Amino acid sequence: MMEIAEHSKRLPIEDHCAAKLKLLRRNKGLTLEECEIASNGQFKAVVLGSYERGTRAVSLSKLSQLADFYEVSIAYFFASKSHSLEGRWIFDLRRLKERNDGNFPLNFIANALARIAELRSDWEGEILSIRESDRISFEIVLGSEREEQIARLKAMQIIVDRTSEPQNL
Repeated sequence: MMEIAEHSKRLPIEDHCAAKLKLLRRNKGLTLEECEIASNGQFKAVVLGSYERGTRAVSLSKLSQLADFYEVSIAYFFASKSHSLEGRWIFDLRRLKERNDGNFPLNFIANALARIAELRSDWEGEILSIRESDRISFEIVLGSEREEQIARLKAMQIIVDRTSEPQNL
């Protein structure tokens, strides 16, 4: 009689989804317990933690429910992004929103980043890195005051230095 081997190895996509789930919760600034409360018990803290650690498989239907809860597209969990941040700027969208006075350059940057996030279907909404080509476009628009504007944005912690990224990422 032939025995069927138990599939004990996790697939890379499972680890990827688990990591994205944890990153999303942390980016939203929520604890596991806060997720349980906010979901009216739909997502138990212990179960959500198991999904995030990869010790419990998450079904596609549960992943869809989690996407709805976190207000992201389910595609968020399957999208892969380049890990290279060389030549990129990282924007703290929370801080930009707080400090946007409606004037140039903050209003321009806020609108441009919103459009970039929309085009990428990047629904995390708190931190956004822009690609080299976008960075060059920003530099052109910022014009002759480019260095001064960049220094101002860094001082306001709107452009985040990669070495000082927020700890909850």
